[in-house]
Amino acid sequence: FFFLMIRRPPRSTQSRSSAASDVYKRQIIQFGPQGELLFIEGLTKDPNPLIRIECARGLGLFGVRTFRALLFGLRDEDESVRKATSNSIKNNLSLELVLAEFQQKPYQIPALLCTIREILTLPYRLSDKTREFLENLFYSLQADPERMNCLLYTSPSPRDRQKSRMPSSA
Repeated sequence: FFFLMIRRPPRSTQSRSSAASDVYKRQIIQFGPQGELLFIEGLTKDPNPLIRIECARGLGLFGVRTFRALLFGLRDEDESVRKATSNSIKNNLSLELVLAEFQQKPYQIPALLCTIREILTLPYRLSDKTREFLENLFYSLQADPERMNCLLYTSPSPRDRQKSRMPSSA
């Protein structure tokens, strides 16, 4: 429902303005964890790149706790979604905030390192700042080589279908 609101302007405005989009994102943010899940689902499952862009922007507004979800946007086949995700990371997060978040969650670091490594090897172009951010984060978190034991994905999954944007490693 909320994603349809982002697509259509409110009755009080005549265009798809950034201001109207921001109002809707802020309303969704007020739902807390449920709003966060709406944005994650929109970023990973919606076929419309405009919706995925707005979801990436909305996730950034939640702050550092949505960093892992934002990484899905850096894998998107649509360049505009990747760019919006890069901007969301750049505008809302810092290396220090992300490091502090994951120092409190050491059990998530191995999966995060594998995801970053995967993104850095994708054929998609990342902005220089985003690439630098991910590389700095990767090397800052990799305290020992044991953390780089990434699991290989071998079982079939619905995400293996051609049209899905969900990575098979998710």
